[in-house]
Order: sequence, then structure tokens, then C-alpha cells
Amino acid sequence: MSVLAPAAPPRVAVVDLGSNSLHLLIAALPPGEPPQLLTTHRAQAELGRHVNGRVDPAREALTRDALVEMVALARRWGVERVEVAATASLRDAQDGEEVAARLSASTGAEVRVLSGAEEAQATFLGVFARSGQPGERILVIDMGGRSTELILGEDGGILADLSLPLGHLREATLSPEDEVRAALSPADAQRFSAAGVDRVVVTAGTALTLTHMAALARGEAGEDRHGRAAGIVELDEVARRLNTLPVEERRRLPGYDLRRELSLPRGAATLVALWRALGVERVVSCEAGLREGLLAAKRR
Repeated sequence: MSVLAPAAPPRVAVVDLGSNSLHLLIAALPPGEPPQLLTTHRAQAELGRHVNGRVDPAREALTRDALVEMVALARRWGVERVEVAATASLRDAQDGEEVAARLSASTGAEVRVLSGAEEAQATFLGVFARSGQPGERILVIDMGGRSTELILGEDGGILADLSLPLGHLREATLSPEDEVRAALSPADAQRFSAAGVDRVVVTAGTALTLTHMAALARGEAGEDRHGRAAGIVELDEVARRLNTLPVEERRRLPGYDLRRELSLPRGAATLVALWRALGVERVVSCEAGLREGLLAAKRR
């Protein structure tokens, strides 16, 4: 009597098409078990650097080429269908849906433009799956290139979410503090106040870099950016250094990310201003976010 070998778990591929970069995640989904990460890939295209409210054709071409490479990689891993979630990179653009359709047709990927609420929900799901704790009330803050999501949740469920027009790729004419005041109403500042939560969890590149730099500055070791905790005073000091030191001195700061050289100073200052407006005293970093949430949603 022959015994059938167990079927291999299905494999999936998701791409977070952000305003600054694209992140591919390929994973296997064994029944009843956590997803098994197979590989990841990142490419930078800065699709959120719009020109007169429209997507820059040169950056669309970079994005298309990166997606073609990611689709090919997914197929080498045995995944035929690649799902792409575009955030404010296309949501804010006048021609965002047109660009999404062209990218879908030219790459073979399925590009979908998420609403702010959909982005917030997926991000929260990814964060909670990685670092959430039963029963706790958390505030998740996710600042990308063109939008910042605030998500208030408790015991794995979302209580409220808000998408703010804040991001390091936006054309800034105000100071970071004034920009935050213009984007965040007093009512929303109260609604998403950190005073009533157990933890404030931050995700995405700028926040991960900032908290990592703060941890290294106080003497912690290691290159893992996940789970770093930092207080608002030390985060403010790192942001100040990023915005006042000459470039060569800035590059010598522990944890400095050359890939974010153009965006990190402004992004760090904006984040600190937002955290202060929300009454944040301490944050904890989480490397999981939108793409992990898209993956987790497939298990539901």
C-alpha cells in the first residue's frame, strides 16, 4: 500500500508598493501554522515623488522594472500570482489608477490601490501578528513617504484609524511642527492620544532607523531594528543631530542609513513632532507592517 506524501503548503507573494520603495515578501502558508518566510526583496523607486500631482514617468519606469524582477523571482519560487498593494504612492496621484492599470498590464502583477483605511487595517494586522499581546491596547504609527497611518487597537481588533497627509516625500513648505498642526486636528490628537494606551508601536523605515539610532547612541549593540525601545527625549536628540550636523558627521552616526539620506532628517523631525503632539513618551519598533498584514489576511 503506497502512502501519499503530504502536499506542499501553498506559496504566496505580496508586494508593498510604497512611496519610497517596493518590498516583496514570499512565504509558504502551512495549514494551522504561522507563515514560513521564504525570501524578501527590496527595490527603491520613490514613486511618491510626484510631479504636479502626477506620477513621474521615469519613476513609473523604475517601478515597472522592479516589479518585473519581483514577478520573475516569485515564479522561480513557484508562485504565479503576485499581489501588489499600492499606498499613497498612487492613492495621492491624479493618475494613480491609470498607473496601477499600466503596471498590472506590463508586469503580470495584480496592482491594487489601497484606501487609507485598508492600509491602516492591513498594517495593524501585520504589527499585531508580529508583536501584539492579548488584551493590550496599542497605538500603531506608520509614517511612509506620503501618508502616516494612526491605528488604535485593543486585543487584536481595530478601534479607530486615521490617515494623515504627512510623509518625507511630500513637498514641505511648513516646519515639521506646523505641518503636524495642519494635519492633525485637536480632536484627532485627543482621540489617538498615547495617554490611554499600553504601548506605542512604530513601524516603517524612518521610524525603524530613528529608534535603532537612538538605541545605538545609548550603547545598545546589534543590527536588528525590531523591538527597539526609545524615549521621546533621546529620539528628539537623534532628530536634532540629523538636522544640524554636517553631512559627513551625520554619516558617522551609528545606525545611519545612507539609503535614506535625502529623507531621513525631515522625516525624523516630522515623526518627533507628531509623537509630541500625541503625547508619546516612549515607542517600540516593529519591523512587520503592511506586507505582513496582507499575508496574515490570507490566513483568515
